[in-house]
Amino acid sequence: MSGGPNILYAVSTGPIGVTSGIQTLWLLNPVTGPFIPVELGISFNASVSSVPIRADLYIAASVGSAAGNSASVYPVGSTTVAATTTAMTALGTEPSTKTLISSWFIQPFGGVLDIQYPLGREGLSSIGGATTNGRVGLQINTPTGITCNVLSYVWFEE
Repeated sequence: MSGGPNILYAVSTGPIGVTSGIQTLWLLNPVTGPFIPVELGISFNASVSSVPIRADLYIAASVGSAAGNSASVYPVGSTTVAATTTAMTALGTEPSTKTLISSWFIQPFGGVLDIQYPLGREGLSSIGGATTNGRVGLQINTPTGITCNVLSYVWFEE
């Protein structure tokens, strides 16, 4: 990022009921400039141990008719500068083309994933502008028979 100090922002999901198949938990859109994800987390609250749920971080090369809930983007700290990046959560319609860049298996019975990218090593800076190939999202792929809720968040800098 260039042109002064970066400002930190956060997007979080409320509890989302897990169903079998693929669901994007959050999707960030760089409307007028690039952003860099610096931390993300996901956790589940299943009541019994079961097969793991796969979580995938991806870049959306073509969003198509993706649809979800508009998410609030909150500044972290004392800034009053609004983010230019927008976000959706709990997508009901998935992006049409995704490139997976990281994947993890997480146990839904108390499983937690919390990633903090070291300064200068984020490597996930998106392509700026209102183009669909600059969006970054986190999806889960849930096996049949899993019953729980999921929470997730992402922090990013602009």
